[in-house]
Amino acid sequence: MAQEWTFPKNYFSFIHVRGFYGSIRDWSDFYKEAYDAIEPGGWFEQAEVSVVPISDDGSVTLDHIFTKWGKNSLKAAELFGKPLTIWKDAKELLGKAGFEEVTEKVYKLPIGGWSSDPKLKDIGMWNQLYWEYGVEAWSMALMTRVLGVCITTRQQKLRYLIKYANSGRTTKYRYI
Repeated sequence: MAQEWTFPKNYFSFIHVRGFYGSIRDWSDFYKEAYDAIEPGGWFEQAEVSVVPISDDGSVTLDHIFTKWGKNSLKAAELFGKPLTIWKDAKELLGKAGFEEVTEKVYKLPIGGWSSDPKLKDIGMWNQLYWEYGVEAWSMALMTRVLGVCITTRQQKLRYLIKYANSGRTTKYRYI
């Protein structure tokens, strides 16, 4: 945590955390602070997503632009000291912080309208828009300031990434 929590012990009955990946340097400290701030019998809820799109049908390969972008994002975040992998580490770290009866639910979040399920197709279309309008903001600082990629090169690669995301040629998703 960048700063210690100022809330007294047992102050909250419920804490909800969402989208903090890439924001916290030490998740163990963060969870300990949250644990101390929740009253006995209180609830902690967290929703995080993976940042590396994958597929079940092999359409996102090891040399695919999404895989490369994801690996570079993970590398840059680690170098920056604020990892993007909390979506897969949270359950274990919550238990170590003292939380009991930790339950984890993992869902596939489609990117694009490829799903045959109408609800997931709709979610996937909204998530694709989220990607189109968000990917530059998510990655520009990490790629240029941390990895030293030229800003013009980065913008060209991002345009290609967005164009490819819209092509419908992959059945990509990420975990939430």
